Amino acid sequence: MRTNLILVFFLLLSLKGICQDVLFNLYCYNPCTEEVKRIDFFGLKKGDKIFSVKDSSGFLQLKDTGAYALSYALTMIDSTQLGKEYHFNSAGSYSDTLRLMTITPCLEPTSHPNFIGYCCCGEECEGKQVDYYANGNKRVEGFFNKGKPIEKLIFYKRDGSINYIEKYNKKGKFKKKTTY
Repeated sequence: MRTNLILVFFLLLSLKGICQDVLFNLYCYNPCTEEVKRIDFFGLKKGDKIFSVKDSSGFLQLKDTGAYALSYALTMIDSTQLGKEYHFNSAGSYSDTLRLMTITPCLEPTSHPNFIGYCCCGEECEGKQVDYYANGNKRVEGFFNKGKPIEKLIFYKRDGSINYIEKYNKKGKFKKKTTY
């Protein structure tokens, strides 16, 4: 009986410690498959310290409240999502969902012949393709032939304005980049 009471005491003590923490879970939305999955490994930064998920649970346990920024996530998010800020004002469980990119540069050195170009949802891009930021604004827009950009690719900022345009010839060979 005494052993059981001691076990219950330590269990309650450990739960009390966990309940005082911030628990954060990060998910990703894949527009290609329309699935939401947990991101198992990511890190949040506060000041000069980076806090990382310790195991494959996907939960990041933080001892302090306050402002944190996304430092890294081991998944195909666009780089503008890095640095995203999270404000935890009290202990508890929190989560967020990041949108994955649909148009990505890809290199397949093992294919014959080697393929270097753009992939859309894991396949070579074909025809007109548009990828979007989580806020609904365009991220990348262009025409493709067997994964090669044709004429131009337009890259947008998160606010919807043009960031830069890459120009290509009809065979998909890069010609020049114009930044705005």
